[in-house]
Amino acid sequence: MYDGGMATLCLNETKAVMRGIVCKAYSLWAKSLLSITPIRNGGIKPMAREGVVYSLPATVWELEQQVAMETRIVQSVGLKEKISLHSFETDTDIYYDQNRTRAFMLNSELYPNFDFSYHNEAIHPNRHTKSNFFGWFDWCGLPTYDKLEVVLDRKNFVHNSVVFATFSCAWRRAENVPSEIMEMAFENFSDDDGDKLCNHVTDAVEAYLEKNTGHNVKVFASVEYQAQNTPMMMIGLTNCREILEWSQMRSPVRLRIDPAKRVAQTMRVTGKPAPRPLSESNQARLRKDLQDGHWTKRNLSLKYKCTERQISSTGAWLTKRGVAWGWEDEA
Repeated sequence: MYDGGMATLCLNETKAVMRGIVCKAYSLWAKSLLSITPIRNGGIKPMAREGVVYSLPATVWELEQQVAMETRIVQSVGLKEKISLHSFETDTDIYYDQNRTRAFMLNSELYPNFDFSYHNEAIHPNRHTKSNFFGWFDWCGLPTYDKLEVVLDRKNFVHNSVVFATFSCAWRRAENVPSEIMEMAFENFSDDDGDKLCNHVTDAVEAYLEKNTGHNVKVFASVEYQAQNTPMMMIGLTNCREILEWSQMRSPVRLRIDPAKRVAQTMRVTGKPAPRPLSESNQARLRKDLQDGHWTKRNLSLKYKCTERQISSTGAWLTKRGVAWGWEDEA
């Protein structure tokens, strides 16, 4: 339960470092929207483009404050182009506790080049612009099908876009994580030397994101950090020229937690390893069997050497896409 102003929500140094990376990327992206050209009489000709930002601030509004403040630069050169910030919160208590608590939320005269909207709903893909999009999808859970669909929506990767995604590296129940990601993680996972799956999941998610975006979109930041004893990952993708040039000069930001310092629980409560994922081919066959509806749940589990929970998750995946499915009752 949310406890109002007493909530901490990872207010620590490592989380501050992650916000610093996002804020640096935002500063470069915002700079790309403004150009100032010298003219013959010794003056200048400023030009600006409008942009849209999506965020999940919870109770920490550092990025959002920066977004508002940097619009003052456009204001200072006499231009009217705006930045529109859309922040999202599903927890109703947090939403009402945070709403209208900061000056930039009130559309005051301080920020005439800034529009703010706060939504008591789940964050969704870009719906507001055909260019110049910046989104931080700061989730704390697993990279499941539904979250990855939001992050990878092609409307997020319009011209001059930046997308950050934050996920947990501790996968105790990962049935809804795409099997392709699980297979990539398991490729480097070893049962013999005390290895943990969480040592390899960030690289797998990074590869999956880059594979499923356009050829002009590149990973420029891929970092891990520890938050409240849980290893987390934050991955940044962009087609913004200024950020790609900055990244190339310094090489992509890529940080990993020392495996010896991880405290993640990557085993089930019973102590048994999490089930290995279904291959893409088996996943496709299982979906077909579920649509046929001529198998029992137990027989499907034996046929595909998977758990009944994995079968139910595959069924939920079909339901989300409006496909009818089922299984026969046990005799």
